[in-house]
Amino acid sequence: MEYTRKQVEKIIGMTSVRVRLYGDRGLLTLGEQFPGRGVGRVYTWVNLLELGIINEFSKHGLELAAINRILKFIKEHYPEILQKSSYVGDKPRFYLISYSSGTITAKGSREDETISTILQDECSAIIVDVTKVVALLP
Repeated sequence: MEYTRKQVEKIIGMTSVRVRLYGDRGLLTLGEQFPGRGVGRVYTWVNLLELGIINEFSKHGLELAAINRILKFIKEHYPEILQKSSYVGDKPRFYLISYSSGTITAKGSREDETISTILQDECSAIIVDVTKVVALLP
């Protein structure tokens, strides 16, 4: 399914100016652009997830450069985090992404493992539960 910037704004709760900014800065995996009155962009479910992750890390005060590194790390090392199929089925996966002192880690697990088990080594890190971001998406 594809979404307009206005739809993305409503789903994510982010202004369309910010959505466009993140696309222009290369934080989103953008697809096709459609000519018309300006440039119309179409956003995908992956873009919604990327924006949700950006939003969560932004709430914790991370700068765009750090968030961009996190997204690149995810795409290179954990591309399954951005696949919708990772969140459906009998035992959906959940993913936690942490950022601490410039170090990025991502951990995935089945729901039978507790988050506290996965987080036992994390102390002063900013952690985003991607599954909670996914829950907000259509």
